[in-house]
Amino acid sequence: MKRKLLFSGLISVLFVVLFAITISANAIDWRQFEGKTINLLMNKHTYTNSITDYTDEFTKLTGIKVNLYALSEQQFFEKQRMVLATGSDEYDISMIGPEFIWEFKPFLAPLDQYIEDPNLTDPAWDKADFFEGLMASNSVSGQLFAVPVMAEGYIFQYRKDLFDKYGLTVPTTLDEWIETTKALQKSLDEDGKEDMDALAVRGIRGPGTVILVPTCLLYAAGGTYFDENGKCAINSDISIEIHKKYMELIKAGCSKDWSSYDWYDVKDALTSGRAASGADCNFFAAEQWDPEVSKVVGNMAYAMIPTVEVSNTWTWGLSMNNASRNKEAAWLFIMWATSKERLLDASLNYNNFDPTRASVVEHSEVKAMFEKMGNYYQVDQQMLSKARLLPSQFAEVFTFADMWVVALQEMLMGTKTVEKALNDLAKQADAANFTFMSE
Repeated sequence: MKRKLLFSGLISVLFVVLFAITISANAIDWRQFEGKTINLLMNKHTYTNSITDYTDEFTKLTGIKVNLYALSEQQFFEKQRMVLATGSDEYDISMIGPEFIWEFKPFLAPLDQYIEDPNLTDPAWDKADFFEGLMASNSVSGQLFAVPVMAEGYIFQYRKDLFDKYGLTVPTTLDEWIETTKALQKSLDEDGKEDMDALAVRGIRGPGTVILVPTCLLYAAGGTYFDENGKCAINSDISIEIHKKYMELIKAGCSKDWSSYDWYDVKDALTSGRAASGADCNFFAAEQWDPEVSKVVGNMAYAMIPTVEVSNTWTWGLSMNNASRNKEAAWLFIMWATSKERLLDASLNYNNFDPTRASVVEHSEVKAMFEKMGNYYQVDQQMLSKARLLPSQFAEVFTFADMWVVALQEMLMGTKTVEKALNDLAKQADAANFTFMSE
């Protein structure tokens, strides 16, 4: 996945030229807020890298000075919480994920009024070019609170060479997934690969363990976290059945250390060849096809998670602080930083591999980059076209997720039956009085 410096340099020069051509015909006055200064609070991320290199270009275009502060993820979340929850105007723009929009909604500025203002938004920005589900995931009550700049969804990732060797086919139902995993583990053991797991999924206490695969499976079966009256439905008949099968799946092929598996453990198990299949973030594929770090180059293939047509998602997006004194200037930056040109550049030259715009996914250079990765492009496009945030919108979603993981671990250890664990979880969630909002 490494690109030669010369090629990257030529591409970067090309984008500067193309962007200059694009803005020369714009219908808005880019210098209407000349002399303003805006402050950005960003997570250290590939997308942030793509913007950091071009803030001077934005200043030349608009006359607006940009101060960008990038922090490690944990520091970023702590700083963001402190700034937004106190109503501070220290930062005008912040990166944000959808679930945090639910928590900080009173402190964020809705973006629709800026998008709809012909003096502030160039028609070439093209809101319709963003995947609909990703925009909906960053909206509450029909109002958009962040423009997504990258997305992740969840797919099945497997060793095609081993599936072919053992005569296995890609599962499409949950029952098939369980039986395939059992057969795969049996074949691995008989083949002397006793240190290789048939399946890798997250099990650590943290939201990712449940908002990925279990959530996707639950919603695909017609289940939900909470019903329309806000009562917890995690102990419904549908949910009980899904959880029983999910426990069977984990026992069939996951590591004995499953309860400590985080996202990077799943990624590393797949990339190193210690797991023959997995279900997790789509972008893990990039490392699997990088010969500098991967032991499985050329052997990986991809599919939708069995039974799942609509994947849950996470996005990073750009949001505006409602306390900002420079909202219009901040919007010009958000529009510029999420333009077709900037997001295409981020994908091609900065490893921002999860495009949020259809035009970026369909670009010939992006296709060429992804099509070197087996059937990844086709599966990723299928997943992204429908991906959206699935859970009911409530501010304490991560608190609920933490409770849910505890229930999963109780099921696996056998300290509680599936029914008992889910009934206790539902009672605990109802007693917590979560704050729901209109979707």
